[in-house]
Parts: sequence; C-alpha cells; structure tokens
Amino acid sequence: MPSTYTTNNGIELIATGEQSGTWGDTTNTNLSLLDTSLDGQVSITLAATGSSGSPNLLPINNGATSNGRNRLIIFADGGDLGGTAFVQLTPNDAEKIIYIRNSLSGSRSILVFQGTYNASNDYEVPAGTTAVVYFDGGGTGAVAANVFNNAYFDSLRLGSVSVTAILDEDNMSSDSATALATQQSIKAYVDTQITGEDLDFAGDSGTGAVDLDSQTFTVAGTANEIETAASGQTLTVGLPNAVTIATLTLTNDLAVSHGGTGSSNASDARTALGLAIGSDVEAFDADILKADTADTLTAPFRGTVTADNDLSFDLDVTNNFSCTPTGGGTLTFTNHGSAAGQSGFVLLDNSGGHAIAAAATTKINAADLTAISVAGTYTLSYFDNGTNAYVSVSRSFA
Repeated sequence: MPSTYTTNNGIELIATGEQSGTWGDTTNTNLSLLDTSLDGQVSITLAATGSSGSPNLLPINNGATSNGRNRLIIFADGGDLGGTAFVQLTPNDAEKIIYIRNSLSGSRSILVFQGTYNASNDYEVPAGTTAVVYFDGGGTGAVAANVFNNAYFDSLRLGSVSVTAILDEDNMSSDSATALATQQSIKAYVDTQITGEDLDFAGDSGTGAVDLDSQTFTVAGTANEIETAASGQTLTVGLPNAVTIATLTLTNDLAVSHGGTGSSNASDARTALGLAIGSDVEAFDADILKADTADTLTAPFRGTVTADNDLSFDLDVTNNFSCTPTGGGTLTFTNHGSAAGQSGFVLLDNSGGHAIAAAATTKINAADLTAISVAGTYTLSYFDNGTNAYVSVSRSFA
C-alpha cells in the first residue's frame, strides 16, 4: 500500500508493512521537514511581480524540501520590480501560519493568497514590514489573513511603558500613565482648551484681549503715517510712500536716504559723497559755456590737430588731422557710431602724388578723389552722420 502525506506540511505517512529497510531514511527526511516547518527560514529573490492569474508560487511539496514549509520567509529582489508582487501558497488545502517579511525595493507591496485569486481573500504585506499570516486551507476559496487582526492583549509594552488600554475620554480625566487616547478624544480635548484661551495685550494707553478660538488680532496702521501688511506668517510694519507729520522736532542732523548724505553743510556733504572740487567735480566758473545761453568767446576755442599719415582717421581721437602719406592708400574715417554730428578738417600734404581711393563709408566726389591723387597740398572738410563721412576738397595750394 503506498504512502500518504499530511495535508498541512506534506509529511510522508508510511503505510503498514511498507519501506522495509528504508523506513529510517524516510523518517529522517520527515523529521528534517518538521524542523523546517517549526523554525525554518528562507530568503526568496523574486525576478518578476507575477500576476493574479500567473503568480510567484510558494509550494509545500509532499515529502520534499520546499520554500512554503518554512516558518519565516523573506522576499527580496534584484532591483525594483515596478509593481505589486503576487505570491500564491500551494496546495490550496494546506493550513499554514507563516511569518512573511517584505524586503522588496521601490516601496512595493506583496499580495499573498492561497486559492483562486480573489481580492477579498488575499492579504497585503506592505514594503519594509513583517506580518504573521495564516492560510485557512479552504480550497479554491481559501483566505489569507493577519493572525493579529482584532487581537486582544492584556497589555502592550512600548519601550519602558506598558500600555493597558486605549481610552475614548474627551476630558482626559483618568490621567493614566498606561493608557492611550483615541484621535477623537485628543481633538475634543485640544478644541476645549483652545476655546478657553485668550491673548491679552496692552498699548501705551489701553488694553485688550483676543479670543484665540473665534477672533483675529489686528495690527492697524494710521493714514499717511504707518502701514501694515500681512502675508503667510509675516506681518510687515512700515511707512507709506507719502508720510504726513504734523510736527517734527530734531535734536541732531537728519540723514535722508535715496541720495541724501546726512550732512548739515555743503563741505561735509561733498566729503560724504566722496567728491573733491577740482578732481571729482569742477568748481563754479561764470565763463563756462552754457548750451542755453548766448556766449561770446574771448579766447581761442579749437580742437587739437593730430598727425595721422596712413589716411585712416579715428574720429574718437580728435576732429582735426594732418596727413602726409608715404604711399597710396584708402581715405577712411573710423568710429562713426560715436561721432554722429562731428565735423572737422584734414590737411593733406600729398606732395608725392600718391593714388588715393575712398572707403565705402567715405562719401567724396569722384573728381575730388582724382584731384587729391595729384601732387599737392589740400584741405579736406568732413561731416559725419554716424554712418558715413561726407567730404569736400579744396583746390591745391601752392
């Protein structure tokens, strides 16, 4: 007669008269399997999440080593699986209590079940937690649940304190060192305490109070004198742009911002600003030319003549030039952009009769350009409009 196997742990039951001479080996195997079911631990690395219809299997094999028989099972992975893992204990008629630790990465949960998958019969083990799960062996409708669901404890020790009760007590009258309070009781107690609290305050004159449960404390400004603004957790007190002061009495100098120096005389003000007459600012002179007044010049007023013999004249240097070219070249004016409105002269001594061309931004009559290429001395007058220099030429001087 063949052997049979226990339902819950798959332990082989040898039939009467069977396995003569080998029953000891079978017995040793059974004892090893019993040892695993009592205190065995195994770590299983999941390669995929599986699904409700094709889950990761946790088998209890008859008479052979198998992961589902262990007391503690640790689930891990080689990297984030990307979703919730599904694990099924088989067979569906085995009654088991297993400690399951979820060590999956990525905060992934594990759904464990036994029979045909049904969301109402599975149990979810959140990431980073350990649960004691019992499987009721109910066949296709088997249920997986937490052993400690609705568990009753005489006391629960947390650190150095033993908790004996969770009280629903709004006034906290028991004042117990071994009891916790429900959320509703804590809220009711805090609400009661806040309702009875006032904020008392006093000014230079007068006093007041604010009921913190139903009133708002206001800091008010005064028109054209003080303004206030509240935002989030900040109250800002400042001055308006236009301030009205009925009477202002000063015993010291008044420092004025936005360009003020805080000085009471001109000399101190210049020192505060870092200005020295003659180096930083010009001293007053009645003879200085003014743009909006008709002035008569009583002394020479002329620009410096700069020698530049390469026929290229930098308008940022001066407005009058002298030029004695040593060879042919191109009549050019540079830095038009900063010279808009500038005019002046060039004294050209082309005694060598060198050929002279004109740059694209030098506007000159073709006949004049030919004339100044002939040996002689000429004056060139120009006006610059910020883009081009417009040139006229005198006759050759003897």
